[in-house]
Amino acid sequence: VSTPAPVASTTAPVTSTLAPVPSPTTSCEIKGQIENVENRVSNMESIVQNLESRTESIESTLAAILSILQTSTQATTSPVVSCADRRGQWEIKGKLRNWCSWAKKAGNEYVASRCASKNLDDDCPVTCGICTP
Repeated sequence: VSTPAPVASTTAPVTSTLAPVPSPTTSCEIKGQIENVENRVSNMESIVQNLESRTESIESTLAAILSILQTSTQATTSPVVSCADRRGQWEIKGKLRNWCSWAKKAGNEYVASRCASKNLDDDCPVTCGICTP
């Protein structure tokens, strides 16, 4: 058995193409880009400082508003007692009379017990000793 002889190969001409490469950057261009970045960073730092200042101002204003709201809320929740006895007659448990006068008529030693028994503190604060006009 005989084997065929190898086929002679021919070499094809080889040409190479270079990949596109940007031209090298000069050190002047790099320095300019660095300065540009530094300027932007500086501007950003100024903006952040301005925002921090405004935030502090807003926080201060909000604290003042909160204080005012807390004070006004406390003031409205505490009972307001007028320092004057109610005038005229009104009804308690079916009886119509001037209850402040009724409490006084018994004499000073009985005023407190009469005020308590008819719950007159709000209507007769002067008579019941809650306040002094």
